[in-house]
Amino acid sequence: MEYYTEDTLKIFYAEGKRRWKLGEHWGLALSAQVSDQRSVGDERLTGSSFHTAQGGMALDVSYRHTVFTSAFTSTDADRDMVSTWSSYPGFTSCQVRDFNRAGEDALMFKLSYDFKRFVEGLSAYALCTVSTGRRNAATRKDLPEENEFDADLQYRFQHKCLKGLSLRFRYGTVHESGGDRIHQVRGFLNYDLPLL
Repeated sequence: MEYYTEDTLKIFYAEGKRRWKLGEHWGLALSAQVSDQRSVGDERLTGSSFHTAQGGMALDVSYRHTVFTSAFTSTDADRDMVSTWSSYPGFTSCQVRDFNRAGEDALMFKLSYDFKRFVEGLSAYALCTVSTGRRNAATRKDLPEENEFDADLQYRFQHKCLKGLSLRFRYGTVHESGGDRIHQVRGFLNYDLPLL
């Protein structure tokens, strides 16, 4: 996929995924992604020329209703990745941090579970991401290491009168080496409106 904004930014993004079924209950999936960003024309986004890139890999292992995911991303050392108009698609992008600073390598572990054996419509996940190597792109100085822990709980209502309605709670906390801890709580009430 290529995204081009005149005199501002050009983004190339590619992602591939391969799945395998290993027996009756086991599954395996391997994914890879690459993103390339560069200024174009009058460089209105930053006022100067820039180029950066990030690559990543992810492995999913599933058993029945449980999925374990591990992912790794590495960002070019010259500049942070940008997500000016939308969310960032990196495999290690979390609730609070995207882990896409200049020079940053990030490793994520995630465990998710669908509780439909017990409560139809209930699912949850928890993840932990650790990073190293990030730096200030302007000063070239190293920045403290960060790690993030997220938890997510979602329920999709099953009653026919409430079909399409879902309730979601998310918690994320980030700790910077030698710094303060950030806490973030989010709540969502969504309704999928059937238009057709």
